[in-house]
Amino acid sequence: MNIQRPAPRKRSVNLTVNAELLSEAKAKGYNLSQLLEEALRQKRTDEWQAENAEAIMAAHERVEREGLWSSKKRVW
Repeated sequence: MNIQRPAPRKRSVNLTVNAELLSEAKAKGYNLSQLLEEALRQKRTDEWQAENAEAIMAAHERVEREGLWSSKKRVW
C-alpha cells in the first residue's frame, strides 16, 4: 500500500544572512530553502534525541542485558 501525503505548505520568509555566506552559497548554486529545511529538520531530530537520551539508553541497556524479545521467535 502506497499512501501519498500532500506536499507541505510553503511560506515566503525574510531572513537576515551573513553577506559573505550568502554570496558563496549563491555562487555554488545552493538551494537556500532546501538547506534551511534540512537544517531545521536536523535541529528537531537533535533536540528529540537529547530529550529522550535517557529512555534510549535504558532501552539499549535492556536489550544488552535481556536480548531482543523476538529472539525466541526466530526460526532460522
